[in-house]
Amino acid sequence: MTPKKAMSPEKNDSRLPVDCKFCNKAFRKLTRHLNGKSMKDASKDDIMSMRDAARNAAYEHLEKGMVVDYRDLEGLLSLPEDRLKIVSWLEETKHIIINKKSLQVVATHVKEARQSKTSEPSEEQSLETDASETKMEDMITEQDSPPHQRERKTNWSTKLRKAMTERGFYNQHNLDKEPLAGYINYMKRDKEKNNWSQEAGNISKFLYYMDPKKPSLNCVRDIKKTQRFFNELSDVGLAKQTLSNYLKSVKSFVRYIVVATSLSTTDPELYTISRQYLEKLEDISSTLSKQVSKADVGKRHQTLMSENTTLADCVLVLNVAKPKFLEVFGNTLSDCPLSTEDSLHFLYYLEALLMLKHMQCPSVVKNMTVEEWCTRKEEKTNSGKNFVISVRENKTGAQAVATISLDQEEEAWMDVYYKKIRPEFLKSCDPDKEETKDIFFISSTGSPIYNPSNDLSKFQRKHKVPPINSQRTRRVSERILKKYSTDAQKELVAEYLSHTPDTAEKHLKLKTTTAHGDDLDLEANKLFQEHFPVTVSGKPPHKKMRINLVGSNEKACNDTWRVLQQKLRIQDVIDQFPCRRPSERQVKKYIDRQEWLTNQITPTDVLSDWKPAERMVEALDGPAILKLVKSQRWKGLIVKDDEIKGKTVMTTRIFAKDEVVCDYHGIQISKAEGKRLWMATGQDAMGYFFYKNSRGQGCCIDAHTVPCPCHPDRVTYGRLINHSKKNNLKPIAKTVKIDGKDQDIIYLKATRPILCDEELSFDYGVRLKSF
Repeated sequence: MTPKKAMSPEKNDSRLPVDCKFCNKAFRKLTRHLNGKSMKDASKDDIMSMRDAARNAAYEHLEKGMVVDYRDLEGLLSLPEDRLKIVSWLEETKHIIINKKSLQVVATHVKEARQSKTSEPSEEQSLETDASETKMEDMITEQDSPPHQRERKTNWSTKLRKAMTERGFYNQHNLDKEPLAGYINYMKRDKEKNNWSQEAGNISKFLYYMDPKKPSLNCVRDIKKTQRFFNELSDVGLAKQTLSNYLKSVKSFVRYIVVATSLSTTDPELYTISRQYLEKLEDISSTLSKQVSKADVGKRHQTLMSENTTLADCVLVLNVAKPKFLEVFGNTLSDCPLSTEDSLHFLYYLEALLMLKHMQCPSVVKNMTVEEWCTRKEEKTNSGKNFVISVRENKTGAQAVATISLDQEEEAWMDVYYKKIRPEFLKSCDPDKEETKDIFFISSTGSPIYNPSNDLSKFQRKHKVPPINSQRTRRVSERILKKYSTDAQKELVAEYLSHTPDTAEKHLKLKTTTAHGDDLDLEANKLFQEHFPVTVSGKPPHKKMRINLVGSNEKACNDTWRVLQQKLRIQDVIDQFPCRRPSERQVKKYIDRQEWLTNQITPTDVLSDWKPAERMVEALDGPAILKLVKSQRWKGLIVKDDEIKGKTVMTTRIFAKDEVVCDYHGIQISKAEGKRLWMATGQDAMGYFFYKNSRGQGCCIDAHTVPCPCHPDRVTYGRLINHSKKNNLKPIAKTVKIDGKDQDIIYLKATRPILCDEELSFDYGVRLKSF
């Protein structure tokens, strides 16, 4: 017998070891181990599922778990020596450390800390220090930055960090010592702050400046040195807002000492001094707030003077990231497992959608709750349905409720996040934090998103687009509104952006008029339109003629006239395409032929308002629809394979309600012949369509033959559309003239708006209820 060929060690060793969650050990042949030991009584499907989950966990660990950001270690370990030890151990265990340029700073910290501890070390201490410093220098010189580390290009930030290091502002006390440890517990337990590490770091640096020997409360006895601390930070070049954040941290720390400790009983004198110190900090805060406001005004003025951003620039990241987003959306609908990166891409895209396209403040995105999502209201519009979400807790400082109006496609995206992606994020959530489950947008760690603006910035950097926040997007939209919109349109937008009347007047220059003024405006507008009738091809009247007619009301009347003419022109274009949604190229070609030199409209304006004509049956014999029937070149459809259903017909674009999607194409035969063929094929309902024509005669469309004899090179979609009671299509029989002969056509018309990538279905009529 021929012996089995032994597996080479190289091939055996190339397998990826994966962990068994029952044994907490890694195995190269996990399936064999599960079958023989840990899951020997389980089914094969359960074992394969466990194996796949272990593989995915191993790949995710290789991709993300092996990379450690040094800045995270700075928040966890206060002593530089401890950080160097953990970095050394991590690299020995094959981890990758990014942002290792900070090690040069750590070396300086270690040297300064050792010099401050003792000025005359013993011979033994000197040898130990020299050895450790040599090891540290070796680590810094030998550890080059990894190739995937992003190179910093902000020269001012590098200079600032260097200046801060030289002045000793990065030196800090150990966070495990009192009163820092008590303050950290207070923030985590009582205040429930997730970003406590940054605030604790600020206090540790402040206390080190006040007393390098140990953290103490004696800092409250020296207000002059406190003032000097903030003055020196300002001289270094720290931004006014950063100074304000430092001051807020110090005030929070002193408030903790006064309120949350027993200082009033243990040391009444220090308690009184602490209260006085807190009052003096308020004076410093008032002065600093004015400086921050002045800096903000200067920055805003500079931005406004050089503002040339368009709305297309604002939503550029949405266009760039959309292909990847739609791919993740399709994978989610197909129940394919998603990586954390794909899930975060989906989350960041939705955040960007609300802040950039819908111009909502970050606080609205952050505070939106599950209840507010589940109680969204459906509203019918000219273009279909919209879904309105009311967010009650926000910091717009304007209205108590912020509203978000989503179209059907956007509502479907949000619903997929809520039902598919959000539950996966919640698996990492702390079960004790019940309030987390009430927030709609959850991060991958299971906690509520902390800063939507930061998420947006990361998303834009990833796709290499200019950084534009929600505030700038709102400003661009307001600038355009001032120039091109009427007061009525401005009021609608101001309401959607949650503006108060004062804010709307400030940003959009809205005017408030009395009832008498309204009557005068209406009379002036009526007179204006009588003298200058609104027509599709008319030209706007000259300004001199407008002033002579209605005086000071000329601008408002002219704006209304232009808006009405634009609506007429949009409807004129829509009337040219009553049945089928036109392409942008078709609309642009028609508009160019009209030679509208003033008050122009765009293809986007037309397509956003397009919907099929109300009297669709009369348009079913038009030349455009008959051309599609004869050629069978129906657009917006694709055939896909399904494991359960077999062939399915999916959409590749949005179809409006009452729009003809395709026809049920085949050979027209009599009802009796159709029944005979149907019985001969085992009563298979697919491929035979029974109906009554306009003369009341029973007929049948035989689409059983594949390919179609008259279109052998075409896919006839109608016969492949599946049956469903919850259908989105309805068949309509119509007798039309084709090549001078009467022919019955079965059109399949949308019963509701149909989204992109949605399966088509209609009632086969086996129970004679469809027609």
